[in-house]
Amino acid sequence: MLTANYTWSHEIDQGAAGGGDSDYPGNPACLACERASGDYDARQVFTANAVYDMPFRSGGSALSSLARLVHAAFGNWSLSPIVTARTCLPINATEDRSSTSVATGYTTSQRPNRVPGVSLSPPGGPQRGEWINPAAFSLVAGSGYGDAPRNVARGPGLWQADLALSKQVHLSESAQLRFRCEFFNAFNRAQYGLPLSDFSTSSFGQILNTVNTGPVSTGTPRQIQLSVRLQF
Repeated sequence: MLTANYTWSHEIDQGAAGGGDSDYPGNPACLACERASGDYDARQVFTANAVYDMPFRSGGSALSSLARLVHAAFGNWSLSPIVTARTCLPINATEDRSSTSVATGYTTSQRPNRVPGVSLSPPGGPQRGEWINPAAFSLVAGSGYGDAPRNVARGPGLWQADLALSKQVHLSESAQLRFRCEFFNAFNRAQYGLPLSDFSTSSFGQILNTVNTGPVSTGTPRQIQLSVRLQF
């Protein structure tokens, strides 16, 4: 059994605040200035999963002792991979400003100026130590607002493969034992989080964390889980 799906989308909004987000407007008096790709704008998402029963089948009592032994060891195994991939999420470049340096005194989510003609990508390409080119921005000198668009840059994408291997042992007509081994992030691929987006700091553009610093779910280091289940 194989199931796969692909989604292309474009999420556009004027800000994102709530549910742990803090992407407030830089200029509350100009919501049109905030219109941009939303924080969760993953343009392309692909997922696929499969269940593959290993091709070892019992031939009944006609099998030799060796064949029955092979079937007991290798029969009734199932392999179940899950692959998830998505393109990068937006990054909102900001700068720190005092209330006296902004005409309205509003300092939340202030953005720097965008330097014309300078690529957002560093000369050597995006790396963990410099994912965004700092030369592409400049601090706002006057009391106005920066002209860098909201969510101007993009972080790293993500792809992960999980794998489950299970074996079913029939104990009787009404009882069976199932062994299962699960590998989350089977290839132990580093899933990088978004780079630091505060242009006022020396660590701007650096990636210091993985996409998931918790114990479970997508983006963790490889995890292996074993289980035994009795069904009756």
